[in-house]
Amino acid sequence: MVDRAKRKIRWLLLPAACLSAGAANAQTLPSVFGQQLGAAVTLPECQHLEGVPAGSDGVPAYDPEQPVTCVQRPYELGWAALRRGTVVFTREQTPELSSGDMIGVYFSKDSDKVIAIEAATPGYEGAPYIIAQLTAKFGKPTSIDEDRRIVGKISVLSKHVVWKRSGFTVDYQSVASSVRAGELLVSTDEYDRLASAGDAAQNAKRTPL
Repeated sequence: MVDRAKRKIRWLLLPAACLSAGAANAQTLPSVFGQQLGAAVTLPECQHLEGVPAGSDGVPAYDPEQPVTCVQRPYELGWAALRRGTVVFTREQTPELSSGDMIGVYFSKDSDKVIAIEAATPGYEGAPYIIAQLTAKFGKPTSIDEDRRIVGKISVLSKHVVWKRSGFTVDYQSVASSVRAGELLVSTDEYDRLASAGDAAQNAKRTPL
């Protein structure tokens, strides 16, 4: 897995090829997996499945086989003032540091500029290499937390590494839903504010002890 990651790590490190010219603050924000924070996604929309109606959220059904890297129409999240779209990569362009051919891209409700990028990553065995690559791009981590976690009756060393930078935060967890799946979130301050507000509103609705 590490050798494959080395071959295509450029998807994480190289500047984005699909940017919106004139994005106001994109120059100070990073690109991740070819997508630029602070700029609009200019990839074509993914091809629809003919004859299949759109879902209740208005998002059409998409063909699972896409001829080019593309983006699925974003939909509104119920818990926060955010919209989430999906970038779907062709097999040749799938980032090695992503455990699948899709990544999530987040927008506010009133803007098409990307304010967060989320990806599932390979599991805990790839953590040292992933952390090394993120450190090479973003510098020394702000914090590193380690813990033993039980996932599916298996005890593994979990690492949670955060890079807090001006205008954005990189948050990497080597163990998320399983030992074979980590999680990477690169978010702007705007996303963090909207997500925190959404969490607070959800918590306020819960029945207290």
